[in-house]
Amino acid sequence: MPSILIECKCYGNDFGNDHEWSQLFAYFSATDARIGILTNGIIYKFYADLEKLNKMDKTPFLEVNLLNLNESVIKELSKLTKTTFDVNDAINFASELKYVGGIKFLLKKQMQSPDDDFVKYFFKELCPDNKFIGQLKEDFFNYTLRGIKEFITEEMKHLLDDAVNPPDPEPISLDSDPEITNTEFTEDEREGYYILRAILSSIVDPSKITYKDTATYCNILLDNNSWKPIVRLHFNNSERKKIEIFSIGNDGNRISEKCSIDNLTEIYQYADKFKAIVTTYL
Repeated sequence: MPSILIECKCYGNDFGNDHEWSQLFAYFSATDARIGILTNGIIYKFYADLEKLNKMDKTPFLEVNLLNLNESVIKELSKLTKTTFDVNDAINFASELKYVGGIKFLLKKQMQSPDDDFVKYFFKELCPDNKFIGQLKEDFFNYTLRGIKEFITEEMKHLLDDAVNPPDPEPISLDSDPEITNTEFTEDEREGYYILRAILSSIVDPSKITYKDTATYCNILLDNNSWKPIVRLHFNNSERKKIEIFSIGNDGNRISEKCSIDNLTEIYQYADKFKAIVTTYL
């Protein structure tokens, strides 16, 4: 029996009536499928049976527009690929995506127009001896909106500061690995390392991007894990710099390709590849 059902509609269909949705719902109930996909070739709506087993939810846990893809959506879709698909993992993923998405939607709604209960939470924490009425109640709606907006602005500033001016990397012990004895972390390698941290700060905490210098290259890793290489910087020959970028092949094995660069700013043009391999490790 299928684990996923896909119903394809004509291109341009906007799923604007209940009949379009009800057909997939009926197919879903007649099988042991746990995931249902409704598509018109551009829009893909992903459903699951999170509320009641073998009964498709009325709202999708993920909606994808192929004309408006972004890194986060691609990351989520990777969990439903054939090579990694497991029905139980897929349901757990669907549950997480649905409810996290719901929380984000509610937070966005509160930022635009907070309701009484939302504002009252902050009021009770900060003014436990006062009543939530009158002018003080009205003032707290403005305080809440301002507090949220300033908090988000400050957090974004901290993230940008970390990306532009990352802290110095922690020194690496040279005693445990004879291959890295008598190596030097050069200025080019240091700059390349900082560039990688800046590029990847949009998808991972910069502190998780680490390096391990060897006699022949500088290995840039995720979580200081040699099994999670991102790129190797071959900068020992200042006239012939190369970067060795890692990726996952169709067979699931890790592969790499070397690219020559004339200057370090060219590293930025491979940003999507760096983000792609890190995403597979997360």
